[in-house]
Amino acid sequence: LKYLNEALKKTKSLTNISVEMVHPTEMCIDLLNKFKAVQQPPVELMANCLNVCTALLPLADAEIFIRVINLAILPVITNDALGDYKKYAHGSCYDSNLVGTYLVDVEKKREKFDFLLAYISFLRCYTKLQRKKYLQVEIPGVIFLLRDVFPHLHVWRFQSQLVKYKIYAEIMGFI
Repeated sequence: LKYLNEALKKTKSLTNISVEMVHPTEMCIDLLNKFKAVQQPPVELMANCLNVCTALLPLADAEIFIRVINLAILPVITNDALGDYKKYAHGSCYDSNLVGTYLVDVEKKREKFDFLLAYISFLRCYTKLQRKKYLQVEIPGVIFLLRDVFPHLHVWRFQSQLVKYKIYAEIMGFI
């Protein structure tokens, strides 16, 4: 999947995706769906699958967006009718979904943050596309980063300090 991800990053259009690449890309969505409810998920595999989805975003953003949103793995705002933006900042009607669950239950214990980095990459890529789905992707993502990650990052243990600094840099890029 890492090689598929790198190949897709270099692809400029959907027509450049070979027939041999179609099944593995479809498989990534299936794997995310299959393993999202497993007690001890293969987080590295899940991160690689999300990275493949991220690589596909510039090529087929609408389809990938719908498929990833339907997986219910990204942070969401469950009520987009709140009148005051401050309620969103306080976490009203907010759910971190699978990204938050993996962070708390798996990645912090392993001291390795592959899925968090894959999610941040997905969020950054989708934000660059400027599709203006603020309440579906960007705002829940920024709330997640600012409430659940950034204030606690300094006390987490990391196998590599480089990863810690990379996460800090990515978050600061959103602020």
